[in-house]
Amino acid sequence: VPVVIGQADVAIFTRDGTETFTSWDDLDKFRGTDVVIAHTRGFVAVELELHKHVDASNIFITSKGVQDCMMLAAGRIDYFIEPKAVIEQFIQEGLCDGDGVKLAGIVETVLVYPVLNKKHADLAPKLAKVIRDIQDEGLFDEFLKRSQEEPDPSPPLQ
Repeated sequence: VPVVIGQADVAIFTRDGTETFTSWDDLDKFRGTDVVIAHTRGFVAVELELHKHVDASNIFITSKGVQDCMMLAAGRIDYFIEPKAVIEQFIQEGLCDGDGVKLAGIVETVLVYPVLNKKHADLAPKLAKVIRDIQDEGLFDEFLKRSQEEPDPSPPLQ
C-alpha cells in the first residue's frame, strides 16, 4: 500500500557487543568466512541487502525473530539482523535474554508500508486513502500511541 506508516531501524545484534556496525558495507568482511548471520523471513529490506554483502551459505533464515535470540544464545549463529524495536520488545517481555543479546549497530533506517496479500491488491488504493485520511486528522499517531500503552490491569466494570 503506497503510504508510509512508520520507520524501523535495521539493527545487528551479537552476544558480546565488541564490534560496531554502521552500514551494510561493514558486513563485507564476512565474505569467505564461517560467520553465520540470521534474519527473519519476510523482512524485505534485509533479504535484499544482506545477500549483497554476505555469502548465501552463511545466511540463516528464521520464521520468527525470537528464534534469532535463541540461536544466538545457543551459539548456533554469530549475529542476527532484525528491527531494533522488535528485539527491544522481546527483551522487555522476557522472550529474549537481554544479557546475552547486545546491539552491535544500526545499518539502515527503512520506511514501513502496510502490506496486503496480492489477492487483495484491489483494496490497496482504498486502504491508502483511509490511512491518509486518518493521518491527516492526527488520529493515526493517537491510535499508535494507544496501542503501545500498558493495558489497565484492573478488571472491567460489570
